[in-house]
Amino acid sequence: MNCSEGLIESLGFRFYSADEVRSLSVRQITNELVFDKLTGRGVDGGLHDVSLGLNSEKDLCGHCGLDFFSCPGHFGHIEFAKPVFSPLFFDLLYKLMKSFCFGCFRLYTVDYLAAVLHYLGAPTHTLPGKPKPTDLSELEGVIPSELRALGLRVLVSRPRTPCKLCCSRAWILRHVNKQQLLLRPVSGNARQRSTKNEVAQPEDDEEVTMLLETKDCRLDPPCSASADEARNLFVDTAFVNKELEAEQSTLLDSARSDIKNMLRSCCGSKEACLLPETAQRMLRCLWINESVSLSLLIPMLCSAARHHKYATDIFFLDTVLISPSLCRLPRYVGGLAYEHPETAVYSRVVKRAQCLSQIVEYISQQSASGNSNAGRLVSTATSELSTLDETGPVVRAKGALKLASLLLQAAVNGLFDSNAAAVPTGLESKSGVGTAVRLPGLRQRLEKKEGLFRMHIMGKRVNYACRSVISPDPNLDVTEVGVPLFFARKLTFPVPVTPFNLNRLRQLVINGPDKYPGARSLQTPDGRLLVLPSGTSSQSERRRAVIARRLAPLSADSTGVPYVVHRHLTEGDMLLMNRQPTLHKPSMQAHRVRIIYSSGAKTLRMHYSNCRAYNADFDGDEMNGHLVQNYAAQAELELLASVSHHYLVPKDGSPLAGLIQDHVIAAVKLTMRDRFFDHEDYMDLVYQSVRSVFNVARRSGSGPPDLITLPPAILWPRRMWTGKQVISTLLMNLTPAGLPFLNATLRGRRTKIELWSGASPGEAAPLNDVDVVVCDGYLASGMLDKAHIGSSTGGLVHCVYEAYGPEAAAHLLNGINLLANQLLKFTAFTMGIKDMLLSADADADRKRRFENLKDLGLCAFADAFELTPEQLSEDVVHKLYRQAHFAPSTDQTLRKRMAQLDLAIKNRLKRAQDAVCDSAIPNGLYVGFPENNLQLMVHVGAKGGMVNAQQMSVALGQIELEGRRVPLMLSGRSLPSFPPYDVRPRAGGMCTHRFLTSLPPQELFFHSMAGRDGLVDTAVKTSRSGYLQRSAIKHLEDLSIQYDGTVRDAGKNVIQFRYGDDGVDVCQSSFIQQAGLNLFADNAALFNHRWRSSLLTEDQSRVDVVEQCPLPRPLQMLADQVGLQRQMVR
Repeated sequence: MNCSEGLIESLGFRFYSADEVRSLSVRQITNELVFDKLTGRGVDGGLHDVSLGLNSEKDLCGHCGLDFFSCPGHFGHIEFAKPVFSPLFFDLLYKLMKSFCFGCFRLYTVDYLAAVLHYLGAPTHTLPGKPKPTDLSELEGVIPSELRALGLRVLVSRPRTPCKLCCSRAWILRHVNKQQLLLRPVSGNARQRSTKNEVAQPEDDEEVTMLLETKDCRLDPPCSASADEARNLFVDTAFVNKELEAEQSTLLDSARSDIKNMLRSCCGSKEACLLPETAQRMLRCLWINESVSLSLLIPMLCSAARHHKYATDIFFLDTVLISPSLCRLPRYVGGLAYEHPETAVYSRVVKRAQCLSQIVEYISQQSASGNSNAGRLVSTATSELSTLDETGPVVRAKGALKLASLLLQAAVNGLFDSNAAAVPTGLESKSGVGTAVRLPGLRQRLEKKEGLFRMHIMGKRVNYACRSVISPDPNLDVTEVGVPLFFARKLTFPVPVTPFNLNRLRQLVINGPDKYPGARSLQTPDGRLLVLPSGTSSQSERRRAVIARRLAPLSADSTGVPYVVHRHLTEGDMLLMNRQPTLHKPSMQAHRVRIIYSSGAKTLRMHYSNCRAYNADFDGDEMNGHLVQNYAAQAELELLASVSHHYLVPKDGSPLAGLIQDHVIAAVKLTMRDRFFDHEDYMDLVYQSVRSVFNVARRSGSGPPDLITLPPAILWPRRMWTGKQVISTLLMNLTPAGLPFLNATLRGRRTKIELWSGASPGEAAPLNDVDVVVCDGYLASGMLDKAHIGSSTGGLVHCVYEAYGPEAAAHLLNGINLLANQLLKFTAFTMGIKDMLLSADADADRKRRFENLKDLGLCAFADAFELTPEQLSEDVVHKLYRQAHFAPSTDQTLRKRMAQLDLAIKNRLKRAQDAVCDSAIPNGLYVGFPENNLQLMVHVGAKGGMVNAQQMSVALGQIELEGRRVPLMLSGRSLPSFPPYDVRPRAGGMCTHRFLTSLPPQELFFHSMAGRDGLVDTAVKTSRSGYLQRSAIKHLEDLSIQYDGTVRDAGKNVIQFRYGDDGVDVCQSSFIQQAGLNLFADNAALFNHRWRSSLLTEDQSRVDVVEQCPLPRPLQMLADQVGLQRQMVR
């Protein structure tokens, strides 16, 4: 930190040493009790000792003497009689214990290690050997973090062979729930080291005898090296201080003694428990010999060495820091104090630490003075001493010491992670804590949705918000949201009092909180908040009138704070709507408020067109509404976050908003040929369609624009207007003033030309009414199906958005929406049974074709098993099918036959089913297209698809589960109603019945199987894709585009030199393709007038753009190709 400038230059993290914890602490916690049962105050020496801070507002701190609001709280600590494993570093400790020799306490010599240390900067004399040239060349250019990971990985995965330095055997190590380490020597290694004079004995006796009788448990160096050379294996030459050398010799002797004891214990149980105290000594020995290598492989040990005598001590805990009482305040219920869950976890640690301390004291006194004071300590120790089966006080005490250490380790693990705090298996009954309540640890308080970050920091409850179930309302504009009057009275917006709104705000104050529109409160210039009295009594009204008269605006030259009236939510306010999960930016959009005055309304209302942006439907979904609290935020919502400005999704630039279902049907019916309206109906429809345009003009304060109408298409015998003229009138009236009308040619994609004309595509193409053609704002040809008014790229609404902007696109959606509502009032749409029926001839043909499918299975079986027709007998088919069904995994030939049979039947069934459907739909329907409302609904994109229509009218078809036919049971049947190994298509899931005439039980069961498979698959994909998306967003959330055009992260590191490698905004490049270039060419005057600078002439603007902003070569080639095609057409 730069103290002179007060700037933080860097930030680091490290762990406190035991001495630092003691210096930070103001009190050692020794009492497991928390509160006194009589006084309710914290017990002295307990977890709510007054020295740690205050629990209520009545007392003073016992350490600093400050009151509840001034005392920041103070730390305490718990002392352990024996060290325990640090839960945060247990995984790294486990890897480290497997990476060095227990004989010479040096890292194993493995491949790549010398090369890794060389590239990490280790001095040559500290390397375990000379790096291999092949290793050096292979690791050249690898970043340091990957080098360190590789070094640890090759050490841990080393084969269990004797050490190359001292020939000591390897050990097999494992852990139990991250609480204890169990190890045993590798069997067979001792026999390799035995001499010729040794007598053969049973394996266990031979190994133990040799290992215990050799000098220093085989800690001596190989090849009969001298004692001085042996000492150099353990003591680094840098340690020249005699006292330090003596201390390290004692440490090595203790480690050797511990290893001997573990070997003895391995004799009977085959596995020994490595206590934390022993592991600490062994790692200290390792640090003495390999401090340089360890510092390079684990960089945090280098910083730990500055604060710890032995850097490896950070893997162990001698003390635990206790947070101040202020961080874990008790909860009071009925006047009684109940401890915080964090305090309960600490209490468990204190209890087990005291138990361990008593046992250690007992053992030390037994060793020092025989049985003095033994009776007292045995009686005061916890229940572990009395539950063990061993006899003898010292033996029982040592067993209890092991048990108490494990229980303390479990309690310490519970501080950090409750999942690692379970009592070891087999000790539940002895410990008496098998049924203990699992309390949340630090990890549980931080992770997942209920954790501190996601619940209380990233997402939290806020004021000025509402939440309710959403309901559809087609009478709303696409940019509006319907808010019930119940919510409007609760939500408030602060309005400063000015000379321009003084009378209106006074009236709102007089109305009060109950009468709408009114106000709920008033903020005075001195900052006081006055809640307006509610009710309709004369006294309440007089009080509100007095408060209203006190309102006065500031003078022109005043700089003070004005009165602020918190008024009700009113129509025209912007409300920020959100549906969770918020998966992308359009999941939060600003809507203009429309008040729902119905007394029983309690749901938020929204238009259908916004469902895709929110991924919402109306089966009980809930949404949140947020009312921002100043005019600047309201302006941002209207100009940046409104629905009209989120028409395109930032993912790929495709439209989000669009009309659906009934509105698509009505738009098609409106724009079909032979649809005429008289003058009254025409004006009624035009009035409905341009209503949103006039509403915007009214809100902006400008006068109503001139209404553009069209002359009738038919003059005699009656003046009649077509439905296309209604759309044309709407297109002309939504065009902004001063801009040319739209020109567009849009190919029809949803509806086939031959369906409407009844002729071949070549004959019907010149006069088709599927392709949409707009000339100077006049809809000359085409019908508006889902491809043009839905959420589809390149549709009519998308063209208007590109040509005139988001407001015009919203006006078009609003206009067509209101037109559809009005049209459906006198031209209804319905679907009946007759729309699904086939004609008599088509139905007979359908039955005949399905009858011929019975022999299809035998033909497919012959193809798959390469049989001739003469060989196709029932017995042969049954035998071969059974052999292939039970074929072992090693017999690939028969297993391949099953796959070939499945594929052959599916291919033949697909061709047959397609032939049946093509002959029945649409030519075989009882009611033809377009009078058939089911087919009309499918082809124009209103609802459903051809598969749905075929399942209703023809057949369900082949049922598939995970891409395969219905599998066989062990009996060889797909269902009990079929004979074993039946090759008929019906037995494999072919459903020849339809929904119209009901399904038999077998086909209903097959169909249910497919439905369940789809539901499970959807649920699994939803969870996986949701987690993947959330992970990707969390890792990319700090990326942003800078003013120099680069994409950088929070550390200003360059991720991309240009966004998307080309610097093109996705939402502004939807039409940079051949069809889009045609739109630009058709509307050259419009785009030139809209985007040309007002300071330049037309020629100057064109030259400036061409010279300073040349097109990329692929786009220039595409533009030249489009221009050549247009010249050829002319």
